[in-house]
Amino acid sequence: MRDFGIPSLLPDQLATGLPTAVYAGGPVTDPTQTLFLWRTYSLTRARGMTVGFFVWDDKLEQLWRQPEKQTARLLAASVMAVIEPDFSLWADAPLAEQIWNVYRTRTLGRLWQERGLSVIPNLNWSGPESFNFCFQGIPFCAPVVACECRTAGQNERDRCAFLGGLWEGIHQREPAHVLIYGGVEHESWLAPQLPPGPRYTLLESWTRARGRLRRAAERQQRARNQLTLFPTTGEELWADEAQAAAAVVA
Repeated sequence: MRDFGIPSLLPDQLATGLPTAVYAGGPVTDPTQTLFLWRTYSLTRARGMTVGFFVWDDKLEQLWRQPEKQTARLLAASVMAVIEPDFSLWADAPLAEQIWNVYRTRTLGRLWQERGLSVIPNLNWSGPESFNFCFQGIPFCAPVVACECRTAGQNERDRCAFLGGLWEGIHQREPAHVLIYGGVEHESWLAPQLPPGPRYTLLESWTRARGRLRRAAERQQRARNQLTLFPTTGEELWADEAQAAAAVVA
């Protein structure tokens, strides 16, 4: 395999914790099991959480342009761990651009480790043409790796491309556990076809989590509005029914 000068992550600075829920503004039961998505809320809310970077590339540019400043912000927020940034590898992009984005992903991951942060490696690929460089720098048998699956279920071709890359990443790096961001939305086709070997945790996307919480808040608000409009208590209702029954008897 050709050496592209992509940095390697430090095996002793890999995160072992695993988020099982996505923070979308609601109450947090356990920060150590919660994923906080970069640029969704103030980073001060991410204390004790794992920070993920599954957002559009324009939101990731400040990480690359101001690495020391943004690293200091992560440290100041006392986050538990960070997932490597998810710079895009588009299948129709030049290979030079794809290699550059893998280089940026691994460079920031290594920098964060050297500054004392625990890091979850990020699996990212475009297609078979990327397999000889896209997983470089990820240690073998990492406790946890992550990837995103938000748009992989649009059609059969997309699903096959996602599964092909996931199988290849697991074959090359043999991680113990795979965290799939956005996997909940695609569980019906994804779960039966996951590669054997590691354990898997499927997380919902921040968009889905936020929508679910908003719908719950709207239901609660409608219930409160009904109580305001019709404040009759159970005792009052019983008294009304008793009076009506007495009138019938009379």
